[in-house]
Amino acid sequence: MRRLSFFTFIFFTFTLWSQVAINTEGDDPDPSAMLDVKATDKGLLIPRLTNQQMQGINNAAEGLLVYNKDEKAFYYFDGTEWILASADNLGNHKATENLQMQGHWITNDGDDEGIFVTEEGHVGLGTDQLFTNNNGEEAGVHVVMDANTANLYIERNEDAARPAGFVFLKSRGTFDNKQEVQDGDILSSFSFRGWNGSKYKAGAKVNIVLDDPNAEGNIPTSIQFYTRDREGKGFGSPRMVILYNGNVGIGTAAPARKLHINDVMRLEPRDSAPDNPQAGDIYYDSTDNTIHYYNGREWRKLRSAAVNN
Repeated sequence: MRRLSFFTFIFFTFTLWSQVAINTEGDDPDPSAMLDVKATDKGLLIPRLTNQQMQGINNAAEGLLVYNKDEKAFYYFDGTEWILASADNLGNHKATENLQMQGHWITNDGDDEGIFVTEEGHVGLGTDQLFTNNNGEEAGVHVVMDANTANLYIERNEDAARPAGFVFLKSRGTFDNKQEVQDGDILSSFSFRGWNGSKYKAGAKVNIVLDDPNAEGNIPTSIQFYTRDREGKGFGSPRMVILYNGNVGIGTAAPARKLHINDVMRLEPRDSAPDNPQAGDIYYDSTDNTIHYYNGREWRKLRSAAVNN
């Protein structure tokens, strides 16, 4: 060891005036290097400082490199501030493998905010605690908006009539082996929930349902509207439906006419006829307590005998 140390010292002293090579073979330094260190069983150990010691260096030179013991990472000074040497601005890179966040956020300032990806590949925007339904199924995407956040916006800018909207895709089978949907399948559903003190509970929903078993590849649909009453009921049968043929049912899921009401219908009384009437218009006149209808030329009263209940 003494021989090696002495040889190294002599070689170091000999080359100090120009370039420095530190090795055990006596090799000259590479022409491009001021310091050329070679070893097969050892490394280069640079100054190891605490964060306070690193920040306390006076007049740090641009390019100064230290090892931060508190953060267990290399830092260099860029002439203004200390920069984490392992940091990457991620500019102009091509990924050759999946990016693993390992329970960390994609964020602007390093705080716990922004985009979070769970172990299952589900995405939280503004949250790492994704909503889980009663079946224990975690949300695919969960967006959390606080008091400083506006609503969710979808914007389209183009010279076309296409809308800025959502598109829902539904098939049976799997992603790689799609199967045809069947009559009664719910193509999409909107659920509206409120916090009842212990959990989010559905208060209303709208289902888009495939509504014709003989469609031969077409997708005729009905729209079903559900609300919940004060006793917590209301999700058994829809309150209102619009069938694929345009029939609207209120209180019935099988409307036989364009408007089919399974209960009493009320016309709000008014004291005068509406402007610009069309044939077939009707209204209840509060001045004479009768129903009026327009026959295309004039308003007529709908007369009938009194009925005692």
